Amino acid sequence: MDGRLFIVSGKKTRAGAEYLESRVDASDLPFAGDATDLWTVRDYLREASSLSPADALVFFGAADAWEEETAGGETVFDRFGMRCVVRPRRALLTAAEGPILGKKDKRAFFDYVKAEHPEIGAEELAFFDAERKMALFDSLRAAINPFSMVLEQQIAPPANSADLTDLERLQYRVLGLVVLKTVLPGWA
Repeated sequence: MDGRLFIVSGKKTRAGAEYLESRVDASDLPFAGDATDLWTVRDYLREASSLSPADALVFFGAADAWEEETAGGETVFDRFGMRCVVRPRRALLTAAEGPILGKKDKRAFFDYVKAEHPEIGAEELAFFDAERKMALFDSLRAAINPFSMVLEQQIAPPANSADLTDLERLQYRVLGLVVLKTVLPGWA
């Protein structure tokens, strides 16, 4: 294998890209070690014209910068708001929290992760339990004083949309594992 693997991400999805890089480096794939690089969007825009046909790219998150690279690709994974679209030596990974907001959907996602990706540890899944306990606490507090929740929502600072939620971070880790297990072996 002469090509290299470039994992491209923005700030928001950087942790998922770093996770994939660490998993690739720990694998026996030809991309392991020095054949894998993490790129920012700026790196990609600056260096895209110098890529060889043997180079492989994995893009984390949707961006106009790589829309052409992944347009018309085959969707190889589309579950729980996560999607992996693949073209020859190109993969686009996107995640959206929206499709798994309900309790049943979150439980199904949690069960899927535990069954299909045991390499994701209990500490990474701890937010599911914490979230469930917080929802119970909020419902009890609302039953005791219904106005407390209304007041809290009025004075709460806005969420920083530049940050991923715990759920979105987990989705990108799962997508990285999907690529590692199903896509990269075919590119090696």
